[in-house]
Amino acid sequence: MRFRENKEEYKRNGIFLLLIVFTAILQNTNGLFPKIYNASAMLIIPLVICISMFEREMISMLMGLAAGLIWDFYSARMDGFYSLLLVLTGFFCSYLIRRYMRNNIVTAIFYTAICSLGCVLAYWLFFVTAGGMQGAGHLLLVKYLPSALYTVVLTPVYYYFIKMISLKYREAAVAEE
Repeated sequence: MRFRENKEEYKRNGIFLLLIVFTAILQNTNGLFPKIYNASAMLIIPLVICISMFEREMISMLMGLAAGLIWDFYSARMDGFYSLLLVLTGFFCSYLIRRYMRNNIVTAIFYTAICSLGCVLAYWLFFVTAGGMQGAGHLLLVKYLPSALYTVVLTPVYYYFIKMISLKYREAAVAEE
């Protein structure tokens, strides 16, 4: 009866997957989430980071993979860039929280800042600059870096929401035992 023993975990992970799908739709559908000038929030990054802060490494990697595959599906290039980025993000965030760092809002903001900046710089370097696009430096300053900042500002919303879900289903699992 493994299902009964892990019912709350399955519910929690199901909610996380639905949240990933909803966030991907919100992020990638024009007009659903507001842009600030040229900056678009990368909503999936703080979501995966916050989930990873409350889950073990394997679940974090799977959630990162699911989010990355959906993001890659929506992107113009289906090359696995976001899948790789989010799998690594999920693993390292979970690993570092479990072993070295505290799970708090400051850590979530720090991880989101590092990952968002890494994502936009890698994208800019590999796809914009290497593609020979004119005005790549200007594009970095007016679109990509503000998008990373916009993403970081939204992290507390995700952190507290994921924390609430995680605590609710962990307490329910303990109460059933």
